[in-house]
Amino acid sequence: MKILHIVYSFNNGGIERLLCDIFQNWCEEDEINLLVINDDYNPFLIREISTKPNQNIMLLHRKKGSSKIMLLIKLLKSLRSKRFDIVHIHSLSTIKLILSLKIMGVSDNFVYHVHDMGLVNRISKFDQIVLNKYANFFIAISKPVYNEIKNKFLKKNICLIYNGIDFKRFEPNYSSKGNNNYILIGNVARLNHEKKGQDVLIEAISKTKNKSKIKCFFAGGGEKKEFDFLSNLAKKLKVDEQIEFLGNVNDVSGFLKTLDIFVLSSRFEGFGISLLEAISMEIPVIASNIDGPKELIENQDLGLLFDSEDSNELARMIDELIEKPLSKEKLMQRREKINKLYSIEKVNQKLRNVYLNVIKGDEQ
Repeated sequence: MKILHIVYSFNNGGIERLLCDIFQNWCEEDEINLLVINDDYNPFLIREISTKPNQNIMLLHRKKGSSKIMLLIKLLKSLRSKRFDIVHIHSLSTIKLILSLKIMGVSDNFVYHVHDMGLVNRISKFDQIVLNKYANFFIAISKPVYNEIKNKFLKKNICLIYNGIDFKRFEPNYSSKGNNNYILIGNVARLNHEKKGQDVLIEAISKTKNKSKIKCFFAGGGEKKEFDFLSNLAKKLKVDEQIEFLGNVNDVSGFLKTLDIFVLSSRFEGFGISLLEAISMEIPVIASNIDGPKELIENQDLGLLFDSEDSNELARMIDELIEKPLSKEKLMQRREKINKLYSIEKVNQKLRNVYLNVIKGDEQ
């Protein structure tokens, strides 16, 4: 089976980390390809997923905002005479490519993976027509995302496949902890406070009873205006000495190993793969009580949930975990729970079954 995954960019986000794990654990009998359209990718991640003979990476190096006609020309040159059993697209921006790839004869089988809340509601009328006509299957990463797709595309085939991680890469290591001077709190997300809520965490740090004991690290890149906004907020709230922005971190597991508490303070989130990574490292987690993280944490008692944007409640929960640390046994039990439910092996098995059913024409 020949599979083509398409993304516009490939940096340090949840989609990219999921694709890295998918590629590294995919069966060797298939040929698996990644097409990155824009000149916007992390070379470290590209090297990480192109380590096996059955894996191929195609980089189009398109400049952001450049001509769509030039994009089609580059696509034609890269994919000329190529034929794939499955084309799997991962972003809103790539929907229009389905029509071009169909006309070019690249594939007859298209899968659209919806990785976040609200995406299908932002689809244009034209994109909706394209998906209705040519997308064989939709994949949702959580029940709320599944319901959004179902409401928008009533007659389409939808499969719920939760995100997963490679647990071998996220083994707990207590020897990396033990900074007796500070409690280390971390957040892994692109700097985008309107979605990821880094401002809520900064406000919470300023309100904790234990703020003099805390160091809070934000791992994730972003635009300069976001960095400036969050830095100025930390200064305004007089916690700039407690806050540090690390930029993109390639070794996420190495970063997580150092933490005492992980916080996901997003305002909306499709799933929250960073929560899985932190729980796998046996780190106590706190997350916004929103669709996605709520589904992950609430059903399995995997962490604490605070009302979205309520920095007072988040501050109280941080103080609670500092003053009453969870036992290693409790954290180990949480890791064991997610290991059974969210392994990358389960993701790959379900994806491959979807592909095979689409190829056979058995899309139910």
